[in-house]
Order: sequence, then C-alpha cells, then structure tokens
Amino acid sequence: MASLGTLVTNFTANTAGLVAGVARASSLVRSFVSSVSSGATSAGSSIASTIGPAMGGAATIVAGAGATIIKWLWDIGKTAVKVGAIAAAAFVAWGTSLAMSAEQLQIQFDVLTGQGQKVFRDIENFALKTAFSLDSAGEAARGLLASGVNERQLVGTMRLLGDLAMGDGERMKLLSKAYTDVLSKQKLQAQELRQFSENGVGLVSELGKMFNKTSGEILKMSEQGQIGFEDMQRALMRLTGEGGRFNGMMDRMAQTTSGRFET
Repeated sequence: MASLGTLVTNFTANTAGLVAGVARASSLVRSFVSSVSSGATSAGSSIASTIGPAMGGAATIVAGAGATIIKWLWDIGKTAVKVGAIAAAAFVAWGTSLAMSAEQLQIQFDVLTGQGQKVFRDIENFALKTAFSLDSAGEAARGLLASGVNERQLVGTMRLLGDLAMGDGERMKLLSKAYTDVLSKQKLQAQELRQFSENGVGLVSELGKMFNKTSGEILKMSEQGQIGFEDMQRALMRLTGEGGRFNGMMDRMAQTTSGRFET
C-alpha cells in the first residue's frame, strides 16, 4: 500500500486529471443525448407521416413519444454529470483535508521530538497496519510524547495501548489519557483505575495477582499512593503479553471487515 506521504505528494496533480475527466464525461453525455435526440425526432416524424392518415390523432402521440424519450434521457444525463461532479468535489475536499492533517502532525511531532518526519512515518505505518485511523493514532501519539514517552518507546507503547483498546480509536484515546496521567504522577490512583475499568481493562484484578492481594487491598494501596507507574506498566504488559487476555488483540481486530477498511 502506498504511504500517505506519497499520496499527499501526488494528490494535487492527480486531482487535476480527475476534474478534467468529469468535464469530458459531461461533454460525452451531451453529445450522446444530442445524437439520440436527432434519431428519435427523425423516427417519430417518419412514423407519423407514414401512419398519420390511417391513425389520425394517434400519429401525434407517436411523434410526441420522441420528445418524451429525449427529455427522459437528458434528465438522466444531467443527473449523472451532477453526481460525478459532486463525487469529484468531495474527493478533492477529502484529500485536501488529509494532506493538511498530515502536515500538521509532522509539525507537531517535530516540536515534540525534533524528528517530526521520522515519527510521522512510524505512526503512519502503525495506522496502515492496524484498525486505527491516522487521526486517532496521531492524537494518541501526541499525548504520549507530550507526557514524556520517549520517541524510541512510542510505537511499543502504542501497540500496548492498541491491544488494550481492541482496535477502537475512542477507547485508545481514553486509555492513553489514563496512561499518561499515571506517567505524569508516577503513581496509580483510584481515578485511573476506574478509567481503565470503564474501558474494559481489569487492572485491579491483574495487580491483585501480581501482589497477591484482594481487590479491596489493591484499592487501598492506590489510595495511599503505593502503586507506582512501573507497577502499572508491568501489569499492562502481563495483560497484553503472551498468554494475556489482550495479546494480539489489535492485529486480530485489523482482520475484521471494519478493520480492513482502515488498514
């Protein structure tokens, strides 16, 4: 699959050809309808002159059928051209928006890391291979980088959160927020535990297994600030690692019908 960078580079030149193609299609439709119009009118007149004496008023109806056919074909032709023009305009608008978003992402990544182009390519490749859109992956990456995640660890952290989110962009956003809150404070508290739980990640249970504690004891530890970022990280890696509940979940979701539309 071509990368977004390649698509953005070629977009302006390619859309010029698309718009020209719609104009050619319009011309062809007008030419076709004109030809049919001429033939239908001629046929209607010929039939009317031949059978007119015998059929009287019916001949007028036959001749008028040619005009009805012409109007019908012309209406179809105009509709087809309008649909083509609307589709072309929508495609141009979509491509322009995509190019602008890509440019903004590169600038933001450059401000955060000094390696905007490289980080953008990494996130672009991540989005191309998963069920996440570039927008949702880019938003999560911005938050992680701004909170102190090293660019060398960025893709690995994105994969961890992507598995936990099960390929869902909105869930990825919420889990990234909880993750970066813990990273900033360097401790896991009740609020973040609740955020993980509300998004389908049973972190309390996994921490209980790690520390050999009950759920109530884990909650009390979190209230007392006794669970650090590294503890949370280890629990999340257990959940997404080999044998974990979320292991390979992002790749599995990328193979679904909706996931294939994104990749």
